[in-house]
Amino acid sequence: MRAPLAVPDRCVPRRAGVGSRSARDRFAGPRRLRRGVAWATLLSLAALAAVGLPGCKPMIMLGKMLTGDPTITPPFEAVTDVDLTEGEHTVLVLARSPELVKARFPEVDQEIMRRVGRKLRSAGADVANSDHVLDWVEGRGGVWSESHLGPIAQEFDVDYIVVVELDQFDWHEVHSPDLLRGRSAGWIRAYSADPETGSVGHIMGEEFESVYPKHRPESALSVSTKVFRERYLNRLCEQASQRFVPFTQQDMVP
Repeated sequence: MRAPLAVPDRCVPRRAGVGSRSARDRFAGPRRLRRGVAWATLLSLAALAAVGLPGCKPMIMLGKMLTGDPTITPPFEAVTDVDLTEGEHTVLVLARSPELVKARFPEVDQEIMRRVGRKLRSAGADVANSDHVLDWVEGRGGVWSESHLGPIAQEFDVDYIVVVELDQFDWHEVHSPDLLRGRSAGWIRAYSADPETGSVGHIMGEEFESVYPKHRPESALSVSTKVFRERYLNRLCEQASQRFVPFTQQDMVP
């Protein structure tokens, strides 16, 4: 009988972990080291901030470093438990102002509708096209009332309607035409809507007053009236949009 052939050592596979390291093992160490250094650096910065700042500021800074700026829940979401930024509900924006305001600024309603709609859309909300809504309103004499909300909801297939009502809108300091200060007052309302039946229900209504700048007016010699009015209108629309979509403390418009 012939003796069995011996298998050469080089043909015997080497088991992982016995006398060798896999690629995963070789790179895991440096990754863990980098993560450890990053956390150590972060905690060191937090400790330095804690030493140099009094009160609760260090904890606030540490929280922002770890999780970012927290968002503030808008009144609309607090009432409805609906986050419009998820894009699961369609919203439509309307604006209305008295003839005294439109006599000085004829496009004020259109501008508010467009700008508030644009800000909601940029936050992630599904917003009905403001130009199409304006065409619908213009086709009915350029005016609308609460009785039109149901037909509007059906026409544009929306779930919610936002209404900005101005009672006052001005951009000159009282009795000082050479000084500029924005002042406005009115209501911001929201309605739920059933696009199939046209039924509408009032959800929330908030009265508002706005003054900008708060401390001292700006001179009409340093900024044109048109530029200042545009800036103030944009600020007002930002304030209105923050009633409906989350925002951070840093982004809050007082």
